[in-house]
Amino acid sequence: MEKRFNLQQVLVFTGGLLGLFAGMVIGLRRFGVVLLFPDPTPGLQPVPDPQPPSGDALIGQIAFLLVFTLPFALSLLALRSNRASLQSVVWVGGGLLALVGAYFSFSSITIVLLPVPGILLLIGGGMSFLRPEVEKSLLVIVLALALVFSGAAAFYSLFTEENPACWSLVRTESGEPVWEPSPPGTSPAIVVGDAEAGDVLSSSCSSDVISRSEGLKSVGIWALAVVGLIGIGRTGILE
Repeated sequence: MEKRFNLQQVLVFTGGLLGLFAGMVIGLRRFGVVLLFPDPTPGLQPVPDPQPPSGDALIGQIAFLLVFTLPFALSLLALRSNRASLQSVVWVGGGLLALVGAYFSFSSITIVLLPVPGILLLIGGGMSFLRPEVEKSLLVIVLALALVFSGAAAFYSLFTEENPACWSLVRTESGEPVWEPSPPGTSPAIVVGDAEAGDVLSSSCSSDVISRSEGLKSVGIWALAVVGLIGIGRTGILE
């Protein structure tokens, strides 16, 4: 049966799409894809922010991106479901996660980008409570809060360990500047003016980078949450 185009779907689709875009911007910005590092010396082209100097960078990127994009992706996927109660769990949970993330991420970009998608999803999810087939409203709210807890746990698991790291911007033999890892706590001699191959042009340090274990824990939490949602949908306990 063809689904009707209604206000609830418009709100959820708009909120999910805006949220997915916001999550991509937030995630990519952390790893230097969107913003460029300031020019270290006059005449040099801007270069991307330094990447974590370990082989664990990929899982960290995936985990961080999932924290800010998966709730919105699930909200869009829920549009294809014909179970209003399950949709409400995903939409209310996703909306609450967006608002919680905007406040507790302590970042100006999350405060700007996340509230609007969160409010749209909350309104769309709240409209489901007006439908007669959503009979177990209290259970829906409990499961939505469980989704919020899962998202918060996935986020904070990325910062459970202290992993300081430093990088040096080094001029290569071809003249291009590249970021290379350097021991934490070191202060490399920075060359000002004409630089030769191997000279350090700038340096940068981070008090914490995402380790492999932190990334895997975060992805694992999301995997359990998604499997739980699928299981709940199949058991029919919300019907």
